[in-house]
Amino acid sequence: MSPLGAWCLLKLDHLGPLEWKAISARTGPALPRISETYDQLVDLGYVHDDPPGTVALTDAGQAAADALDAARRDSLAELLDGWDPEQHTELASMLSALARALGGSDAEEPREETEKAPASDARPEPS
Repeated sequence: MSPLGAWCLLKLDHLGPLEWKAISARTGPALPRISETYDQLVDLGYVHDDPPGTVALTDAGQAAADALDAARRDSLAELLDGWDPEQHTELASMLSALARALGGSDAEEPREETEKAPASDARPEPS
């Protein structure tokens, strides 16, 4: 999965189902490959249109988003080497919330250093 695909999964996990045009608007004009990313996520079985025009996570997509969150949480835990989550359950809970929030935050929107494309990148019509 591409970094943009991971970002989309985390955004959907954080915000819930979104209209495709809202996802496209959040990625900004610097990401012309959002439609390719949508196709990749559909092919992987991670998202579906429900209702048409609205992108939602499938069970597999939710599992992938959960795995991404767990990886972030583990990375944060590594940074806090020596702490015991069983002794600091509140901190463990806060790390999980922080990892989830970081994955869906607007401050972490993906960017590319390529020539900017028009922001009107539309989702492909369902077949």
